[in-house]
This record gives sequence, structure tokens and C-alpha cells, in this order.
Amino acid sequence: FDKDSVLASNEVTLAAFKPSSLTNTLKTASGTDVIKQNDTIYLNSEFNYGAPAKNLNVNGYSSLTPDNHPVSKYSDYYFGVNDSDVPNLTKNINIDSSTTDGSGNYSFKTNFDTQTYPQKYEVNLSVLDPASNVSYVSGTYKVEFPTAMFGVKVLDQDITSDTTKLNVVLSDQSGKLYSSKAQYVIKKHNVSYQYAFVDDTWKYIKNDYLTPVISGELDV
Repeated sequence: FDKDSVLASNEVTLAAFKPSSLTNTLKTASGTDVIKQNDTIYLNSEFNYGAPAKNLNVNGYSSLTPDNHPVSKYSDYYFGVNDSDVPNLTKNINIDSSTTDGSGNYSFKTNFDTQTYPQKYEVNLSVLDPASNVSYVSGTYKVEFPTAMFGVKVLDQDITSDTTKLNVVLSDQSGKLYSSKAQYVIKKHNVSYQYAFVDDTWKYIKNDYLTPVISGELDV
């Protein structure tokens, strides 16, 4: 519409929208965002007018993935595994279906394997909402990791001189720093393509490999 003229028009159909009638809250047994094996996660579901949402069906799933930023105090440092390895190390874990009790509560115990690298645990639950069919709630928690970890941060990178300045810390999950010696290896990630005749057709073959650049020992 431009002053007195209609420039264009279109016809749409609006579907009925029903806001959720439930308020869902997740919490851990400790009340923090850190969990451990066989820990309990609690769901409380209540109607928006305050009554407990009792006897409602609850379904869900969870996933366990490497956490490359497990230290909140040093969230700009990189800990853990290579990004390229994260998909292969991600595990989906079923959560048993059940119903909320008379107080609108539901709980389940975590079930996962600890690893030599930090992890995070994501929970996704759906509650059958009588008014709007399904109500969703999710939460992400750090898996307790008692071992101190090395974290790396890029301070400066000069492409022209092919140099990078790094800072390294040794920290536990709470952010407490430790002193130690660390052995390191820096490798260059090489990617190239070769045009070759494979399987009766010409196509580009990706060559992806690492070559060592420098190694040594440093004080952290």
C-alpha cells in the first residue's frame, strides 16, 4: 500500500494458535548445572493458574556430547577434543516414558559413561498438555569432570608472517588454576584436491591430512 494505491495483495490462512497452559521447570539434585553419573534430574509441571499438572504423559530423550568449553571462568579457551571428532563422539540416550505424579513431578536418573575428556548432557522432555497438545522443556548440564584440563586461547594471528600467539592454562572445572609442565605438538591442517578417474568417472578427491610443524615443552 502506497498512500492511495494498493501495490500488491495476498491471501493467507492463519492456523489456530494455542499457548501452552503449562509451566515446566527442570532442576538437578544439587541445584547446579553440573551433574554426574546416576544423578537425578527433576521436572515440575504445573498449570499456569498454579495447580499441579498431575498424571500427564512425559516423553523425552537426551544426548551426551564433548564439551570443549567446560570452564565457565575461561569460556573463551578451548578444552577437549577436536571439533571434527564431536559428531562421532555424540551419544543419544533414551529416557523412559512415564507420567507426572499427583504433585506434577517427574524424575529420572542419568545414565552415561564418563570419558577422558569433558562432556555436556542435554535433556529434552515433552509433556502432554491437555490444552495445546505438547509442552516442551529442555536443559543442558556440564558433566562432572574432576581432572584439571589444558585450555588454549588464540591471542593473535598474523596471516602475513604465518605466526600465531597462544595462551595456555591448566584449570579444573571450577576455574581453579594449576601450575605444571606441558608437552605440545602443533600440526598444520592441509587440504588439497586431486582430479582423478575413479569408479569409471572423473571427480575431485579430497586430501585431508596433518603435518607436524613444531613440538616442545612449556611451563603453564
